[in-house]
Amino acid sequence: MSSGNITQMAPQLTTFTVSSAAATVGAVYTSAGFTFTVLSTIAAQTTLLTTASGFPGNSGTLTKVSGTGDATITFSACTISNAYSDALNTSGFVGQSDYSEYAKIGIVGMPYDISGYRDVVSPVAYESISLGLGIVRMPTYSTAGQFVARLPRANVAHFVMSGALTAADTVNLKINGVAMTQLTAGGTPATDAASLVTLLKAMAPVANAAIDTTDTNNLSFYVYSKDGLDCLLTNFAVVGHTITLTSNTVTTNDKVLGVSMQTQGKEQQLGSLILNYQANDVVNCMGAGRIWVFAEVAVSANDPVYIRLQNGTTTIGGVSYPVVRGALRNDSDSGTCVLVPNWFFFQGCSDTNNGLAVVQAK
Repeated sequence: MSSGNITQMAPQLTTFTVSSAAATVGAVYTSAGFTFTVLSTIAAQTTLLTTASGFPGNSGTLTKVSGTGDATITFSACTISNAYSDALNTSGFVGQSDYSEYAKIGIVGMPYDISGYRDVVSPVAYESISLGLGIVRMPTYSTAGQFVARLPRANVAHFVMSGALTAADTVNLKINGVAMTQLTAGGTPATDAASLVTLLKAMAPVANAAIDTTDTNNLSFYVYSKDGLDCLLTNFAVVGHTITLTSNTVTTNDKVLGVSMQTQGKEQQLGSLILNYQANDVVNCMGAGRIWVFAEVAVSANDPVYIRLQNGTTTIGGVSYPVVRGALRNDSDSGTCVLVPNWFFFQGCSDTNNGLAVVQAK
């Protein structure tokens, strides 16, 4: 081992007590064979903060070699501590206390904290699934070992006719763009309602249909689509009498499984920076805990969480924005989103479109 001063390989955080000195950040001084770089500009001040390659002693003189400041600075005391040696961190302080420049506060689909990271499941993706979206389990995959998930669907339609059909009236409608076999009414409300249900059940997109038992006039109906399909009723028309739909709403019977999570093990799509899970990928899904998401609207802590059922657009502050199924917000958006029981926003955001927020699942 050589005698004399030993050069420190890592920079040090060195604080000098000086006599009313002036020095500008970035200026470089030497003393006792070590180099000191000014971290904070001073003018007629008595404390000088620098990074250093070693300890110059408890008193002495700093001599400027570059930058702006006094040519020499006399110090009467010096304290030293380890500094963080990352070139991106010029503060000289150990650790990173401010994440505003070099690291994001949160990444969509990333767990918010370890304490909330309690329940993660790994279903297989039925379709392409982006990060930070609410996903649901597919009930048709009920065989042991078949754990398949998808994005939510508007798979329950509820419609109400404005009046009863009369004999020879014909009814036409479409579900998901598929036309129902035309119904010719016989003029008996209960019989005509049953006939309509039979024709609805025979449609390719439909899993089931039923008369709404709360409606004694047989004018209200429920239609349920097959797993993985929406149930969108359009083109309703009655020929013979003026009968319209007084209500035509959609909801879902899906049960939310959790939120699709960020993972470093997921490849990007070829030729892009997109990190979607693709069909047949295993999806990391947080079923219980706190996770970063994009909120469609500004939300506050403790707001309820609603999940979107269809791709489309929404209007925020008079501006139209594209939206995707599985996205999260704090209201129903005119019936296009449904409440997720027991979920809430743990941390809000002030952004009006895709603001970074935290959801508490279950």
